[in-house]
Amino acid sequence: MSGVPLVSDLIPRRRATFAWILAAGVGAIALLGVLYELGRNLGAATTDGSVAAFDLDSEGSIACWLSVVILLCSAVAALVARTVRTAAGCSRGERRAWLAISVFWCLMSLDEGASLHEGFKELVARLTGTRILGDGSIYWVVPYFGAFSAIGCFLLFHGRREWPAVLCLFTAALCYGLAISGQLDLWLRGHVAIETWLEESCEMLGDLLMLLVLGLIARREVVEIERTEHEIVAAGRTNNSESVAEIPIQRNGAAAA
Repeated sequence: MSGVPLVSDLIPRRRATFAWILAAGVGAIALLGVLYELGRNLGAATTDGSVAAFDLDSEGSIACWLSVVILLCSAVAALVARTVRTAAGCSRGERRAWLAISVFWCLMSLDEGASLHEGFKELVARLTGTRILGDGSIYWVVPYFGAFSAIGCFLLFHGRREWPAVLCLFTAALCYGLAISGQLDLWLRGHVAIETWLEESCEMLGDLLMLLVLGLIARREVVEIERTEHEIVAAGRTNNSESVAEIPIQRNGAAAA
């Protein structure tokens, strides 16, 4: 049964693999920025004044699809991390926490594709009669901030011994902060194109970094489990070798007697 694929086989063992994933993701995000500018230049030649597929802020665009894929991968990575931690003997509460994180990323992917937060924003603004700040995005920013803060603290605790995961986690927090500040019109007000490009790029980069955080945490757990298994196997082989070596000595002693 050694040839049967395991869940842990989904986790890269080398940190260099995560670096390549990061480089590929950053390249894709940069390419989307180029396509966004190209779509703005080609917009005059279209009937609706824009190329929706290249628009970073449009639902159903390539950028939206990429974000949904990254968020779904994060949900799967959280489930993989839960499986690995379960094999390591974690508590029931921790298993529930990993499951909750996976569900959260699934909801994030749904929100990204269906723009649920926009509908929530408009509903609360209508019920309260005020948008408080800007376009009312503060209504969904505050709940998201609370959820991300709790998840960030949880991941920081479990990834504290994996410095690349900690680095990615804090960088993701910075990216999300820049994206939210742009959404709330706290900077680059009046520069719609630049603001949209930076906001959406930071959001996608933050999603990518969170995926890497989950993968790096799972990687460390798998590496530690495999190291422990190898040590146990090596210790067992050493004990067996010592037992076999003692048998002739005992027989010789019995013959002399």
